[in-house]
Amino acid sequence: MPLQRRTTVLVLLLLALHLAHVGEEIVGRLFLIDKLGGLVSFIAVNAFFLAVILALIAASWRGRRWSITGLRIWAIVETINGAGHIVATRLDWFERLSTPGWISGIGLLIVGPLLLLSLPKRAVENREPGGEDVLG
Repeated sequence: MPLQRRTTVLVLLLLALHLAHVGEEIVGRLFLIDKLGGLVSFIAVNAFFLAVILALIAASWRGRRWSITGLRIWAIVETINGAGHIVATRLDWFERLSTPGWISGIGLLIVGPLLLLSLPKRAVENREPGGEDVLG
């Protein structure tokens, strides 16, 4: 059984917020971009993360039990990322450094925990006729 509709909507919303967040960081010239070796390197790192996220989403739609753990980790990382941008901006920790990402960070801070609450508490092992794990 694939994810419930509400969970699927939250997964897609968090993905959209993640992409908006990366865009906000690029447009606002996040100071870490230069620390990671420039814009091309920053985009490459984020393209890798996007590939992992898309693989987790695809696996969850196919009912793979292990994907729930990956989605939980992703939701936690996005929540911490969003909170970090908001706190850094609010406390002005990086006084002379650019810390864009707080606007989309608000969405990450809201949707990440909602996704965590929406994911199945435990993935029950069921077997399809082909022997594949599915979410129960």
